[in-house]
Amino acid sequence: MSSATGVPGVAPAAPSESRRLALSGVIPATFTPFRPDGSLHLAMIAPLVEKLIGDGVGGLFILGTTGEGSLMTVQERRAAAEAFIAAASGRVPVLVHVGHASLHAARDLAAHAAEAGADALAALPPYYHKPDSIEAAVRALESIAAAGGGLPLLYYHIPQMSGVALEPAALLEAAAERVPTLAGIKFSQNDVTQLAACRAAAGGRLQVMWGVDESLLAGLAAGATGGIGSSYNYAAPLYAPVLGYAAGDGAITLAAAQTAQERSRRMQSLINRRGGIAAAKALMPALGVDCGPTRLPLLYPDAGARAALHRELQRLGLFDWLGH
Repeated sequence: MSSATGVPGVAPAAPSESRRLALSGVIPATFTPFRPDGSLHLAMIAPLVEKLIGDGVGGLFILGTTGEGSLMTVQERRAAAEAFIAAASGRVPVLVHVGHASLHAARDLAAHAAEAGADALAALPPYYHKPDSIEAAVRALESIAAAGGGLPLLYYHIPQMSGVALEPAALLEAAAERVPTLAGIKFSQNDVTQLAACRAAAGGRLQVMWGVDESLLAGLAAGATGGIGSSYNYAAPLYAPVLGYAAGDGAITLAAAQTAQERSRRMQSLINRRGGIAAAKALMPALGVDCGPTRLPLLYPDAGARAALHRELQRLGLFDWLGH
């Protein structure tokens, strides 16, 4: 027997009022700590979460691109989700990314996240055999949402990584009609025109989270609710003027917000030139939380490269900006 979700035997779940999603500020796409041998280092999750909450973040987005979720087993992702949720202890919302090349695995992860106490789900579409139409993508979201226990769901749009370049606003319009738990989108493409279209989709009732840290100010101006990204692991306080100006704080000038955003751009440009996620993760020990190496095929910088990166960031002024 088929249900309205398009998933045999599974009825759609709507979020309760207590599970409505209200995100704001900057939300780190968290690193996942690993030991030097590449195994999962669960004991380092709590110190990481304490650092991030101390930095004033608006939530945690776990096991996504920055969190190397696609390089982990389903069992590891379940264990890490439990550890992040326990460490957050209800102080900030925890959004668990459950996207997977296999929809069966994604559904398993969604069901587990709901059971473990997550506040919301996020999902890439399948990224090897990819949906080639809005209809295929919506059916994939229906399938994941139906297993998610009524948790709000964000569609994760990052075409440069997933290879799925379907028009996101059109996808949201279609999904909003058929996925009761759809709450919005994590929009990780540097295109404010498309972001504005997403903001207007479904009558403007969905949340749009900007996923390009070095242009957060532009994303907020175009209608984003807040930001989700990797640099909020190590530089969340840097964005305070950007957030304050966008929120209408009269004490913060546009020039101050632009200065902070330019610092972010320079910081991210340097980190991206030195290895992207791997270089960013290598910065964390200098800030008091060693999240360990990245997993192959992401090449973690050796000791010499890490020291050189630290010197470059110091010359740039990052540690002064952050008060370290």
